[in-house]
Amino acid sequence: MKAKIIRRDSVLALVVLVSGMVIGLNAQAASTDINYKTVEVNGLDVFYREAGDKNAPTLLLLHGFPTSSHMFRNLMAELADSYHMLAPDFPGFGNSSQPSMEDYEYTFDNLAATVEGFLDALDVTRYSIYLMDYGAPVGFRIAAKYPERVDTLIIQNGNAYDEGLLEFWDPIKKYWNERTPENAEPLTGFITPEGVKWQYTHGVREIQAISPDNWNIDHRHLSREGNPLRLRARLNQRNMRTMSLRYLTDTGIEVPAVTTEQMIEVDRVAIEETGPNLLQMMENAGRNLAQQAIAGLGETWREANIVVLAGTGGNGGGGICGARHLANRGAQVRLCLVSPDHLGAAAMWQQRIFQATPGREVDFPLLVSSNEPVDIILDALIGYSLREPPRGNVLGLIKWANGTGTPILALDIPSGVNATTGETPGEYIKARWTLTLALPKTGLLPEHAGDLILADIGIPPGAYAWETLKLPYTPPFGERFLVPLTMTSV
Repeated sequence: MKAKIIRRDSVLALVVLVSGMVIGLNAQAASTDINYKTVEVNGLDVFYREAGDKNAPTLLLLHGFPTSSHMFRNLMAELADSYHMLAPDFPGFGNSSQPSMEDYEYTFDNLAATVEGFLDALDVTRYSIYLMDYGAPVGFRIAAKYPERVDTLIIQNGNAYDEGLLEFWDPIKKYWNERTPENAEPLTGFITPEGVKWQYTHGVREIQAISPDNWNIDHRHLSREGNPLRLRARLNQRNMRTMSLRYLTDTGIEVPAVTTEQMIEVDRVAIEETGPNLLQMMENAGRNLAQQAIAGLGETWREANIVVLAGTGGNGGGGICGARHLANRGAQVRLCLVSPDHLGAAAMWQQRIFQATPGREVDFPLLVSSNEPVDIILDALIGYSLREPPRGNVLGLIKWANGTGTPILALDIPSGVNATTGETPGEYIKARWTLTLALPKTGLLPEHAGDLILADIGIPPGAYAWETLKLPYTPPFGERFLVPLTMTSV
């Protein structure tokens, strides 16, 4: 047997060649690896997949129903050498938190707010968005709110118009219009094993080419306890501007509801044209708030522990005024201001008057760490001026108030609720009562308002009849300053 002689320089060349191949393969793998991570957003764990170089253009991938970021696993591997890709699971889907319906509002507004918080947590301020199915209304909301951040919209089966809701949507529309168990029952078929499989196989020629892992994994997530109810909540989303409600007093008088823009005009007409002025309306609002708080507490109101949460604007000023009226009558009042150093002029004036009462002013950290009992909370944080999800101390106070389990009386509209649409883009006050001022707001919906009371703040009928408003107004108060309202569908 002959020995085979291998030259030493050939071995060295082979080692260099193999090493180079390994290094190249490792470099390629590093750029295409998918990482599986979780980030906390407003108390929720949001699971996401991430791939690609963070210095590359970012592509935000928003999944549809009934799946999760799992649907992007192959796409991410293909594109990771060119893009930085992020694919989160929405709450209730995939591997993200599954909060109860009491703890999380399953609306497209709130899903968009969660994704917005997800991007903020990762400090991502420039991106393109891939939209499809349920991810489309989420991505459209983000793009409409931050057009300067979005480079591109990549749209696949992402509907933006009522005309796109064809016959398939008829049973869902039926449930929108009449939320009965009978109308809801057909919708639960969407989360049966057959219904989930149908999402993948309907219209497909070669079903054997589709892995059953897709629908099996999705169904395992969707069948978790509580998810049928969450599905109904998501299916119930619609444009609340088109939802028509009537607001009737206990004597049968219908009171017109107004949008945020209309209420701004009502305030302008009163202040600039007809009267009363801002401080007069604020005084009336605060006195009515105190009166309703006393009514809510009953005969023991003098011994009750009352907390008033006040923002920096007109709504906060009304809350501070209400705190003063309660303190003047001997009630145990603590006033917590969101930002004492940034009060508007009217709210600052109300604070100055309050400081001459026996009431106490406490800051946010002291309030939330205190062991003092709380019998009622008055919410005057935002009012009708909501423009974005609550943040900072406002968000913290909303969470604290809801977490106490104490009955909450909201001034004008529960903080965190859009006064025009009723939508809740983030956390919002869970009100037991809402004392709405002058006129009800179109966003006051039964699921958010609690018991609804209308308060007279002194605006004369001539203001509502002003050329820029022309509201069909019949004075509803009679001999009273507060009247209960009921809401009925048209």
